Amino acid sequence: MMEECLAECCGQICVRLSFLGLATAMLHIVDKLIVQRRELVIRLGRQAQRILHVPECLRVFSDEEPGMLDGDIRMAGTCLIISYLIATTPFLVATLLGASLWGPGTWTLGIANPLCVSIVVLVELIKSKRKREGPCCKTLEEGHAIRDRSLDDDMRFLWSPSC
Repeated sequence: MMEECLAECCGQICVRLSFLGLATAMLHIVDKLIVQRRELVIRLGRQAQRILHVPECLRVFSDEEPGMLDGDIRMAGTCLIISYLIATTPFLVATLLGASLWGPGTWTLGIANPLCVSIVVLVELIKSKRKREGPCCKTLEEGHAIRDRSLDDDMRFLWSPSC
């Protein structure tokens, strides 16, 4: 009984540390490869919104500066990359084992997970844009800077102990 409890506890710690390590690596990769090209990302995002005729209420890139905060780009990139990495696992395993790609595990992890994560990220980006552009928000013209999360803030949040 005690050995099973210890094994379960060690397993949970290993899984949590593995996930935190993966998330930390993804935060650094997104920061170096995507956030550093912020102007390009925002310009292409605005062009895509215009070409697709996305309604203003669903746009994630605002027309005013900043088009999107670095913290939002980092959050979206990290969540989507981790989700799509997790999504490829069941297809890879099913292919290697010769199993059917139509199994419920494959569909749940491979299709439903990235779809749900993408929708949640989209909603969070829309909420962030509304908060930046809201009437109660102070703008740069009034002399107040809009506070953005730094990479260190995101790392601290990621590694903070959960309740």
